[in-house]
Amino acid sequence: MKDIPAICRRIMEVEAKMKIVRITPFLVREWRTMLFVRIETDEGIEGVGEAGLTSREVSVAGMIEALAALLVGQDAMRTEHHW
Repeated sequence: MKDIPAICRRIMEVEAKMKIVRITPFLVREWRTMLFVRIETDEGIEGVGEAGLTSREVSVAGMIEALAALLVGQDAMRTEHHW
């Protein structure tokens, strides 16, 4: 860890403590139904991504809501672990 600059070490320390606090799916009905997912952390950082399976967005939104209970409270930086 000595080879890593101090600012990078600090970022790594903060990121290691960042927890997921909320996962919210949003269905948007336009010319087709689109599904967006917002993930919020206890550090105030939010991310938005698009998800879905064509013509099955409502089902995927339900699955996201069900799985959210497993991810809330987890370390937001362990993305490989969550997969």
